[in-house]
Amino acid sequence: MSLTTYAADEREMLLAFLQRQRDQVVCAVADLPEEARQVATAGGLTVPRLVGHLRDVERCWLRRWFAGEKDLPAFGLDTDDVGAPPTPDRVPLPELVEAYVAESRRCDEVVNAHGLDDVAANGRHTLRWILHHLVAETARHLGHLDLLREAAAGGGADGTADHRATVATAGEAAAGGVAGGRAGADRTGDEGPRGEAPPVAASTPA
Repeated sequence: MSLTTYAADEREMLLAFLQRQRDQVVCAVADLPEEARQVATAGGLTVPRLVGHLRDVERCWLRRWFAGEKDLPAFGLDTDDVGAPPTPDRVPLPELVEAYVAESRRCDEVVNAHGLDDVAANGRHTLRWILHHLVAETARHLGHLDLLREAAAGGGADGTADHRATVATAGEAAAGGVAGGRAGADRTGDEGPRGEAPPVAASTPA
């Protein structure tokens, strides 16, 4: 964020924090080797699944639930799933990142057309609440991406701590009962309109 953002009004500051987290996600996965996409936590989180999930989170909160757009892919994010089961591990990472950035821009169009006090089409959340939630959600998964990036390199940021014992390949995680990232200890913490806390799930780019 620029120095001017530190003295900005609430709206400008919220949007700057959200964009900062988005940009950090893109940086976190830049130049990752192909084998890095196969590294997974015990709960089944992988880099492709996280990037796809973040795209779907913005799509659902801002376009589907706030703006009330219909027939948008939302697999795994509420009980009215729309779209095919997620297969992000089969999609080239650059395509997933491109889809995430494009979805963020579409969501920004929704945000720019509303005030912070405007209430979602579902009648439950203000735009202000949703933006705060997206900042927190993106920041949390950015931490997961940092961990997976370090694990793929075989050590921590200082080059000394070996994190490989805490991760497995995506295939090994699935064999342990974490197929597709829809089960296990790692949860998104996203509480959708019905109050669920669904697991990470990402559809193919729309």
